Amino acid sequence: MDEQIRSKRDLSRAKESFEILKRKIVSTPLLRHPDRTKPFVIIPHANRWAACAVLGQEYEGVIHPVRFTGRVLNDAELRYHIAEKEVIAVLRVLQLFRTLIEGCPLEVYTRYSVLKWIIQSKTADGRCVPWGVTLSHWNLDIRKVRKDEDGLAAIMGAGITPREHLDEVAESLVPAKGLVKAPPVISVEMLEDDFEGVVLSFDGAAKTSTRKGSCGCVLWKLPGWSVIEAQGFILEDVTVNDAEYNGLLKGLQMARKKAITELVVVGDSRIVIQQVQGLINCHQPNLQRKLAECEALKEHFTSLRLVHVKRDFNQAADYITSKTLVLDDSWTVQEEDERRHLEQVSKIPEQLMKSQASLGVDIRVPESLADVSFQKEDVDVGSESAPLPNAARVMAVVTRSGAQREAEDSSRSPLGPLEYQAERWRRIKVHQRSEEYLAELVRFLKGDFESFSPRRLRKINKVADLFALDSRGILYRLARSTRDQPRDFADEPRLVVPKALQADILHYAHEDYQGGRQGKTRTHERLRSEFYWPGMYADADRFVEECVDCASGKGRPPTPGPSPGSITPRRPFEAVSMDFVTHMPKSARVNTFLLLFQDIFSGYVMCKPMSSTTTQDVAEAYEERVFRSFGASSLIRHDQGPRFMSEVFTRFRELLGSRQRATLAYRPQANGQQERSVQTVIRSVRAYIAEADQSDWDDHAERLMFALNTSFGATRLETPFYLVHGWDAQGTVSAMLGPRPSSVQEKTAYEWRRKF
Repeated sequence: MDEQIRSKRDLSRAKESFEILKRKIVSTPLLRHPDRTKPFVIIPHANRWAACAVLGQEYEGVIHPVRFTGRVLNDAELRYHIAEKEVIAVLRVLQLFRTLIEGCPLEVYTRYSVLKWIIQSKTADGRCVPWGVTLSHWNLDIRKVRKDEDGLAAIMGAGITPREHLDEVAESLVPAKGLVKAPPVISVEMLEDDFEGVVLSFDGAAKTSTRKGSCGCVLWKLPGWSVIEAQGFILEDVTVNDAEYNGLLKGLQMARKKAITELVVVGDSRIVIQQVQGLINCHQPNLQRKLAECEALKEHFTSLRLVHVKRDFNQAADYITSKTLVLDDSWTVQEEDERRHLEQVSKIPEQLMKSQASLGVDIRVPESLADVSFQKEDVDVGSESAPLPNAARVMAVVTRSGAQREAEDSSRSPLGPLEYQAERWRRIKVHQRSEEYLAELVRFLKGDFESFSPRRLRKINKVADLFALDSRGILYRLARSTRDQPRDFADEPRLVVPKALQADILHYAHEDYQGGRQGKTRTHERLRSEFYWPGMYADADRFVEECVDCASGKGRPPTPGPSPGSITPRRPFEAVSMDFVTHMPKSARVNTFLLLFQDIFSGYVMCKPMSSTTTQDVAEAYEERVFRSFGASSLIRHDQGPRFMSEVFTRFRELLGSRQRATLAYRPQANGQQERSVQTVIRSVRAYIAEADQSDWDDHAERLMFALNTSFGATRLETPFYLVHGWDAQGTVSAMLGPRPSSVQEKTAYEWRRKF
């Protein structure tokens, strides 16, 4: 610089830059002392990760800042609309500077009208209600700025950074939780057919009422998928995620004790897997400690790969966990039958092995079932009597991986469907005989009175006429018709479920897709239509209460007043209501909308995931879902959405000969049945979503239609499926067991004995 001055060079650019720098320094917004005789001005600003505001006062036409405030939004607030984030900024000013501004007039300059609507609205709900109550205590003059560059930027006057560039400047300051990293695509078919190594599968479970839990882990030797070691551990004072983390930790410790350095870890907990992978953050202190332990254990392995699979494929670890919770004690798998059972029910090879998907192998008889005698009466309760963790696993099946191993022995003959059914009935019979009370009923119905004392005989005699045996020796409960259940025919047999299998049936009736995670009444009605055990309603009530997905994803439904203009159809599909669920996450099939149809007479629900909501698409969806199956409806009920009120849809409706009846504006109660079904569908879908980006919601929505249509309705005292078709749909458990006995021969004999 000195050389340039001595050489008398042109310094005009340097002087200009220096003058700009002086002006910027002079015009920097400095905090002024507040003057309580003047009104205060609040200028909120929010972006996708933070909410901030300026508290200022006007001096000579320019607003000078008095206080600055702001904070980073939490995970839930990150999903708020930008207008709601500005409301958070205003509320923060009112809270922090209450002693400074209380009693003074307040002017709020905002880009949105939400603030004024919250204060004046009489229909606000959700989080807007407490916001409105808080804001109503203040004297606010809300002014909307229509053009940001001419409004707020001019009002702030001396800002260094123009308002329209604030978000760009702040990009470098975005906290980590504001940047949601998309999980990398993980190919589950990651292992070659000749892979040699060890795979760890783990699982965890907990009861929310007692906070008692369990975890299980299995080490597999590849190739061959043989069990190296399997253990179950009982846990105290844990949540479900705690139990899942304990399962992973116990499994890693097992592998370390066996000097295993390369490991593939498989689990069905997306949270645990992705937190250990570093894909999502861990905020809960109890889980942070578990995560730190996992990071310490990872240092002892040269290679550690983690893979997330759905629960249906992690059945071996799930079985260990469930049995540990039932036994209420830690245990180790030592019996050979237990090991073979784990190898049979595990479906992990179908997900990990690259060659499994293309296998075309005939199913052979598994070794553990090769010598089964289906006519044997006195069967000892062995390892096959252990409680199975899934309704589909109540009866043993052979997976494709197991089939491949068994196919190598060509000397064994295939096991047909009837033999599989017989084996399932044999297991049920074994479990029934293992319970003292059920065994007494069986002996009484068979006429073995000598084994009872006179007092016990009189007690059994009082209830035995409610039970019966079929030709296979399986115990049934006979139903009776009541006023609330008119279709409960007299002497309708219902399978008596022993305690060892009750958890599986509860899973089938509630957590399975056929259950749809419905409420207590619907879960119990699904159970009582096919099964019976003492205290079934209390068990169903407790099972639903302890369901973590139901507790976190559902709330008490609103109870609005009576619906105006209700429609009373006389037959199924005489009147059909329809409504859209919008702003859904983009699915793998590029769907972002869900169109729901519901028969007003029966409550039968149909859905159509869609990628657009044009009138043409709506008409095609109606033709595909309703018209092809049930014909044209006499009346179509919907709201005043532009898709339904357009001329194209009107022409389509006239072509079908249907009348069109739209609800009143801002009166969703007029289509209350449809609005309630939308809530039920969305809550059920939310409970089953497995992908981190929620891209599988449309698959779950279509599957859950069966659960909703076969659920008991307290209003109609029937299921929608029965009201439409005139017969009940059969679930997978009933299908696997085969047809029910058409008649009960022992009933007549027992009545004769009682009269005698």
